Amino acid sequence: YDYQDLQVNFLEFTSFTTDNAAAATIQGVEIEATWLATSALTLTGNVNWLDAEFDKYQFTPAIDLSGDTLNRAPEYSVGLSANYDFYLGDNGTLAARVDWYWQDEMYLRVQNVPRHRVSSFDTADARLVWTAADEKWTVDGFVRNLADEDNVRGVTVSDGLSTGNNTFVSYFPPRTYGVRVAYSVGG
Repeated sequence: YDYQDLQVNFLEFTSFTTDNAAAATIQGVEIEATWLATSALTLTGNVNWLDAEFDKYQFTPAIDLSGDTLNRAPEYSVGLSANYDFYLGDNGTLAARVDWYWQDEMYLRVQNVPRHRVSSFDTADARLVWTAADEKWTVDGFVRNLADEDNVRGVTVSDGLSTGNNTFVSYFPPRTYGVRVAYSVGG
């Protein structure tokens, strides 16, 4: 992508501001594959490479961000999953699935300064889904963020004089788990 008049958002003093970042170039490659290893086992994976930078961006008269990396643009990310289906005859099917995702470090704001950068992280999820043979009942047990990691989702930085130099951090949810039960009344 070759952007002209790209707009970016950031917190300035106590309000969010939209700014015209002039020009940016984003290029990358995504490779995705699915392998049906057996009639019951499916493996999938994807790898992404991203090169995203401001070609021209005069943030303030004193700060030129030309050549800096765009915010929320990790250079690499990888996702892997495995799904195994157990066929239980008259008792339905049981599907076991595990997903893993890794993301490279990235900047959460347009300025490429250390306090706006979040570290790379990975996370894993798992689920077990039973479906009745007539497909009317489904029971879905799941766990997200298996390792209960504190992965940063966002950073809001107030560089304003009236509010001081505050940083507010939000995180992806901690380990969550649950069970869903569904019944289909349709034929």
